Amino acid sequence: MEASMGNGKKKKPLVSIIVLAYNHLEYTKLCIESIYKYTSHIDFELIAVNNGSSDGTKEYFESLPGAKVINFEKNVGQWNGFNAGVKASRGRYISIVGNDTILTTNWMDNLLKCIKSDKKIGMAAAGANVIDNHQMISADYSNLEEMQQFAKEYNKSNPKKWEERIRIIPTVCIIRPEVFKKAGYFDPTFRFGEYGDDDFCFRVRRAGYKLIFAGDTFIHHFGSVTTDIEHKKFNSLAISRQLFMDKYGLDIIRDGFYNAMLVDAIEYRKKQAVKILGINTFCGCTPLQIKNRFKTIDVEDVYISTFTEDPKYITDLKTISESVFCGSLDNIRQFYRQERFDYIVLEEGLERHQNIEFIFRDLKNLLNDRGQLIFIMENESYFRNIIKLINGGTLCSENDFFYPCYNKDKLIKLFETLGYKNITPVGCQIMASEDDKKIIDSMIDLPGIKNKEISRCALSIAYFVFSLEVD
Repeated sequence: MEASMGNGKKKKPLVSIIVLAYNHLEYTKLCIESIYKYTSHIDFELIAVNNGSSDGTKEYFESLPGAKVINFEKNVGQWNGFNAGVKASRGRYISIVGNDTILTTNWMDNLLKCIKSDKKIGMAAAGANVIDNHQMISADYSNLEEMQQFAKEYNKSNPKKWEERIRIIPTVCIIRPEVFKKAGYFDPTFRFGEYGDDDFCFRVRRAGYKLIFAGDTFIHHFGSVTTDIEHKKFNSLAISRQLFMDKYGLDIIRDGFYNAMLVDAIEYRKKQAVKILGINTFCGCTPLQIKNRFKTIDVEDVYISTFTEDPKYITDLKTISESVFCGSLDNIRQFYRQERFDYIVLEEGLERHQNIEFIFRDLKNLLNDRGQLIFIMENESYFRNIIKLINGGTLCSENDFFYPCYNKDKLIKLFETLGYKNITPVGCQIMASEDDKKIIDSMIDLPGIKNKEISRCALSIAYFVFSLEVD
């Protein structure tokens, strides 16, 4: 590794901006030019890390006035490259910038306002036109000039658009330097890049910091121009996903996303304080996003308690909850003898219990007046359940007793009997791949199927989503 210090200032800059590049010089130039143009009013140092490029990136970086340049003879991996930049930084804040991005008006101003607003915020990330994890900001433009005009109008600092998250994608982000001391550096074990950001996010939260999606900040992202090649060549996504599962015992695809259908089903009423109980919500993404949504209507006092039947989630639930309990859903009243909640969100696990009538009776007693229960329930007609029964299997719980699946009509009748009001099927989750659809099509072609469209719908729905209220 070679490093040149440029003619950097002696005093500590406000921000160290780290750009890592492996070839794709045309994108890197656009990125660097946008940093100089839209960050010129802020005291920053530029740390340019050439990760073994062979297309002139090294020479380009060395031509940048005042830049601190780090050159690797060969590609040492994304996270080793960024770690080198972090270790060379002197700023009071560190900004990680992907070389396939273009920065915009107020991008750094907004991120600085966000991270300075609370010492517990360890990292904040911008939104973009092409990005996962519900960080996409819709923008209608056909060229970069129109994009910059959109960003100029959009990038107004707005704390209502700051969302605390379980994980964020740091395509462009800002981080407190002390975070690396407490949580450690990026883990190069994730050699392809994917899931290394998730690993870092989990360690940052577990070290006591908050992660914020700064939804008031838009940047342009071309898309993963480097990693897309590795996706196809090395099956890198699957390999990296397994590395994360081996390290944490968690699956990000299941455990690290909020359920948008449940979040949208909540009746957001403006009140002084709100209490939420999240039951089997994996790492807690869904109740946390509900809290974020209340913030947009000026409800700041939101209390979250979480209950899980799986102890592997306790560590992460503690990072977003005021209280966490672990036990059987059959005995939930033992943990909440005095507390009542405005909202209960049950994301998973009803199918493991033999008598859900008792569970729904207990949950009703945990709700305040006008309280709302949102939950997901498996559909008995889902094609995979039918195939399992045809093959001689049973729908059994971990305790080996037969558990009942319910169709929509059975559930509504049960809730009416228990005294719930405003019983509303708010949606369903259709889980059918292209291969699944072929199986479903063959099933509805069987003799005796009268209405193929209704049958196709019934077979495709894996889960019902219901909203219930109490007086």
